[in-house]
This record gives sequence, structure tokens and C-alpha cells, in this order.
Amino acid sequence: VGPIRFEKRLSVVLSCERLNKGGQKARANSWRIASSSCYIEQDMKTIANLFIFLVILSVSCVASLAQSSSIRGVSSQLSETVNAYILDNLDKDEDGLELTKEDVTSFNTELSFGDLTGDGKEEAAVFTTYFVGGTGASGRNRVFVYTLENSDVKLLTILEGGDRAFGGIRNAKIVGTQLHIETFTPTPDECAACYGGVYLTKYIWRNTKLRKAGGSYLGNLILKNDQWILKRGVASKSARSQRPPSEGEIMGPKPRQTSAGVLAVIQYLRGVLDDPYSMKLVSWSRLSKVNIDSEPYWYVRLRFRAKNKFGAYVLSTYDFFMRHNKVVRASAA
Repeated sequence: VGPIRFEKRLSVVLSCERLNKGGQKARANSWRIASSSCYIEQDMKTIANLFIFLVILSVSCVASLAQSSSIRGVSSQLSETVNAYILDNLDKDEDGLELTKEDVTSFNTELSFGDLTGDGKEEAAVFTTYFVGGTGASGRNRVFVYTLENSDVKLLTILEGGDRAFGGIRNAKIVGTQLHIETFTPTPDECAACYGGVYLTKYIWRNTKLRKAGGSYLGNLILKNDQWILKRGVASKSARSQRPPSEGEIMGPKPRQTSAGVLAVIQYLRGVLDDPYSMKLVSWSRLSKVNIDSEPYWYVRLRFRAKNKFGAYVLSTYDFFMRHNKVVRASAA
């Protein structure tokens, strides 16, 4: 702007000086007045353009600041964080063997946003399905709920999906101040791959936890052209499909506990210990039913000795959580 203004003023001054030398003072005066008017007009246009530029810049900065302070602004970071968490906390395969990062073939991640906690800020629900090769590319899913605290991503809770038709997650999203989770229900055949219908469970956030706030049966699933199609409002032929899976359907039959222990736990340990043949069982707790984050499991605690990778015996105490006669979670007591 400066050089242009200077050139315009210089040309006006030179024009006026030429007019004065020619003895045409009156005309020079009129030119001087006209040139001053033009210069003022040019200044006004420059100021107006500068003002518009500053307004646009301010709006852009405010929008950028708002996005950076919103959890929507870290969507890609959320996906990467969830994928990394899953790879560091892989489940066992159907035979109870440890999965490795190489076994995971792909991820499918969907995000939804809403003020779930009622604090006036949005939270994010990250619904992730990861596919494992070598077992028919089976899909396993979880729902992660995140918030933004002091510009840092904070994990609020994780919801585990069941085993395919037995509580596997079909969809998850925040609707208003609720988290809606759609899960599969089985057919009367009760096989893991026999999808009967879809049940919607609604959750609300209360006292730092998700609480169930009702639900409804959405409809039956029909296999058409190798795809499962949801027929909303269709009455199920089975009374079992018209309600959410019962605890018995989710947990499976109670594992048998004998004087030798619980077979499902022993099989699990054989697949994860450094030297499974060195295992010496010390004591078992009584097998019982427990709820973790409103989800039921069969539970038992075991104290045992086994050799580590250096050949030394180590005394350990672990809690085991089971469904359908398989250990799905294990943690040191």
C-alpha cells in the first residue's frame, strides 16, 4: 500500500508544479484540490480494505481457536490413539493363544460427538472394529469415550463388544446426552455366527460412569446377498430375540470347577506362560458371577507358581474373567 500511495502523491505534486510554472495558478489550485480529494478517497479505500482484511483474519483466528479447543479438532489423533491401544492390548484368539500386531489386518473406525457428560463441552465416541486374520478375518469391536481436558485427550471409559451374535456391537454413537449402542442378538440356534436381531441400549453419564437408561428391540436381521439387512419393527419368531440378551446368554454356562480347578483357566495359562509345564496350582477362589461396568462375567482367582523366562519359579495371583467357557480378561490381583 505504501509505495502505491507515494507514487500517486508524487505524480500529483509534479503535475501541480508544472501548472505553476506555466502561470496557471488557478488551474493548479483546482488540480491540487482535486488531487487531495483523490488521495483522501484512496486512503479511505485502503483503510476499508484493511478493515475487511482484519475482520476476516479475526474470524479465522477465532474459528481456528475454537476448533483447537474442541475435541473435533483432534479426530485423527483419537483414531491413532485407539488403534495403538488395541495393538498394545490384544485379546486371545479362539484357541486361547496370544494375538500379535501382525495378526491384525485392518481397522474400521467411526466417530460421533455430543455433550455426553453435560459439562457444556463435546465428548467423542470412537467405535472401532479391528479384523484378525487367520481365523476367518473375524471382527472384534470396542467403544472408547474421550473428552478434552486442558487441551489433552482423556479416556473416560471403554465398552467391550461381545462375541459376534452374543452382544457384538453393530453401531455406536452419541445422541443428545446419551450414548446409543446397537448390539446383535442370537437366533434360537445360539451359534455365535447366527444373527437374530439388533437391540438398542441407551446409556447416560452419571457419577463418572455410564449407566443404562433403557433400550428397545430394533428388528430382525435377514441375510440377503451375503449381507445382513435389518428389518425394523419386524416381530421376532423367538421371544429371546425380542429382548436384550440375558446374562446367561452373554456369559454362557457356568464353567465347571473341580478339585483340579477351572479347565478354561488352565487352558488359558498353558497358552500364555513361559513354561506351562512348570505350573503348580496353589489355591483357587470360589467361582462366582461379577459385574464390571455393568457387564457380567464368570470370575475366579488363582494363586500359582510357574517358571519365568529365566527358569526361576515365581508366585503369582491373578483374577480371571470368563464367558462361554473362555477367559476373556485376566489381570494381576
